[in-house]
Amino acid sequence: MIGIKTFILAGGLGTRLRSKISDLPKSMAPVAGRPFLEWQLMALKEQGFTDVVLCVGYLAEKIIDYFGDGSKFGMNIDYSIEREPLGTAGAIRNASKFVDSTFLLLNGDTFFDVDYRGLLEFHEAKDVMLSLSLIMAEDVSRYGSVAVDINNRVVGFKEKQASSQGFGYINAGVYAAEPSILNYIAPQKAVSLENNVIPTIMETGRVYGYISDGYFIDIGTPESYEVAQKFFERYHDF
Repeated sequence: MIGIKTFILAGGLGTRLRSKISDLPKSMAPVAGRPFLEWQLMALKEQGFTDVVLCVGYLAEKIIDYFGDGSKFGMNIDYSIEREPLGTAGAIRNASKFVDSTFLLLNGDTFFDVDYRGLLEFHEAKDVMLSLSLIMAEDVSRYGSVAVDINNRVVGFKEKQASSQGFGYINAGVYAAEPSILNYIAPQKAVSLENNVIPTIMETGRVYGYISDGYFIDIGTPESYEVAQKFFERYHDF
């Protein structure tokens, strides 16, 4: 989609996947014959989003060597390199030179089969600072929970905790955001989007949830990594 950049947080260490990917960053974990990150990029391309900034850190050269400038994938890829871990929000601030308008943001270790254009249209219609993609989950304890009011404004946001269990909306790791969120991220330090930035922006009333029923999967644990293998083996060929 012309004019919209997508930022992907691809600097994860993949500590819990060490037995599977000892020499790769988490987003490069092989899934059904391709790096997990490639599946994300192809899903973006399929919907017309080809301008991407990869926020990389740990073993960044593995990602850069594989994807290059993106031309062989029919995309334009730039890189924002972290010299030290900056957290999910710090990585965005580190990439601020690429932020010039409304943008999409994806977690590099999750895949959500969502309508990106629909999310952006929702975001624009609500005239907000940040829109989270949400999906209903049977058990929110692993992911945390998100509460919204009748207008889809986010009124509660809890990171993962064992005490939160049962059905509820979870953050599916795809966002639409305005450049103004950079004002809420301290420079040159590790900052968490989930723990530090979203709760603060919520106080302005300008965080909304875009509810969808697309397929959601992550590769954060060996168990979910194996589930991802099976899913993408059946996923349609781009």
